[in-house]
Amino acid sequence: MRKDSNFEIFVKKNLLPCLIAYSKIVSSEINIVNLNAALLKESRSDKIIIRLASVYIISRLFKSVGVRYLCCLPDTVSILDEFYLYEDERVEKYRYFLKQSIEELIGEKIEDYLK
Repeated sequence: MRKDSNFEIFVKKNLLPCLIAYSKIVSSEINIVNLNAALLKESRSDKIIIRLASVYIISRLFKSVGVRYLCCLPDTVSILDEFYLYEDERVEKYRYFLKQSIEELIGEKIEDYLK
């Protein structure tokens, strides 16, 4: 099994459930914002597997945590355009999933949200 595959399994089976649980139980939005900021920082990593994991986690947090995660919307939307710069179909797939997760939560297209 490839090292990247092991990391992806770890993210999906171990790390993501912990971050979802954490986001649902913390008492302060600042903790959620700080978590999201750390994930956004990692979404700019030179290592594609780290970039993919962070975008995947952010999208799953929007989907799983829901309204409570909206405090992270401005920071997250502001970097969505950066994901268009990467010429990797996996980044495109996760970017699309993130955009879709946000749009489902806010009930409108991101483009309309930005107006």
